[in-house]
Amino acid sequence: MGDLEQQIDHLVVGTNGIFHLETKNYTGDISIDRHGNWIQTKRETVQTIENPEGQVKRHEELISRILKEKYKITSILVFANPKCTLRNMDRTFLRVMKLEKVLPFIKGHETNCYLGTNEITEVCQLIVDLSQYFGHQ
Repeated sequence: MGDLEQQIDHLVVGTNGIFHLETKNYTGDISIDRHGNWIQTKRETVQTIENPEGQVKRHEELISRILKEKYKITSILVFANPKCTLRNMDRTFLRVMKLEKVLPFIKGHETNCYLGTNEITEVCQLIVDLSQYFGHQ
């Protein structure tokens, strides 16, 4: 069960899907170089930061297992700090956006698999049950 112990930042469950939000609070300029390295530039300091692709993929797979592979998960890497700019995000397979873009994206997300009230309830209950099992709120 150790692989089930991951810190999921946010889940949004609604009629148009299940959204996994992995949130980062970096400041400065965040970019991806042509080799796939994630770079943070703050003032005159340039450093490589951990590539979040593996983390997002692991979380998405875990959520899918928790939900018994019945639902599609839409993952979003969210940069929440207003003092952050993003560049070259087309160099990752992740859906990446600033915080202010998340709500419009979710509201406007179109799918061919809409969730009904019973499905939304089931999804939320599975998540709550597992959280309580591991002692998290």
